[in-house]
Amino acid sequence: MHRALVVLLLASGTTVSAQEPVDRAAIARIKNEGLNRSQVGELFNHLTSVIGPRLTGSPAFKQAVDWSAERTWSTVRLGFAWSSTATAPRS
Repeated sequence: MHRALVVLLLASGTTVSAQEPVDRAAIARIKNEGLNRSQVGELFNHLTSVIGPRLTGSPAFKQAVDWSAERTWSTVRLGFAWSSTATAPRS
């Protein structure tokens, strides 16, 4: 029991000293971006209310893929967007 406690204390001491410093300014910028400029609600609403339910390979699926790729390319400015073809098994 005593040996396990010593090992636990030594292990916890090494992990605490190995942690990187917290960049609070970066965390504040990320939080501000998420709270004040988030587009998650708008994206979710468009995909669920405008395009609606979609199965793989359906016209609504293609519409959602095309809209998302265009949105990613033009609005979010990630610099890339692509899609690939997938087939679903039919029973």
